[in-house]
Amino acid sequence: MERAKESSTAFIGFDMERVAQHTKTMISSPLLGAIAASGRLPFPKQLFEDAVSASGRGVDASLRGFREAFDRASSERSEIPEEANPASPIKSVNGPKKTENEV
Repeated sequence: MERAKESSTAFIGFDMERVAQHTKTMISSPLLGAIAASGRLPFPKQLFEDAVSASGRGVDASLRGFREAFDRASSERSEIPEEANPASPIKSVNGPKKTENEV
């Protein structure tokens, strides 16, 4: 992990598999929580949670895993220099506009 830290402009690393096991969810939820907390993507936490909830399957466990990893990664994020977090939050996402043929 030290080599990864040295090679990164921003690094968040902890045992996400353990978080998944502890919260009884798949690893994808803690991974998404860490990504969300990194601040590298311009989406607020709520949009990530909405995406997890929209699946309709295992939502409670998935949200527990997401939130636990988000909190853990957020505490590590305080150590990341501000210039390593260039994304500015946006409130919503719009898909591509439809062409005349798709209307």
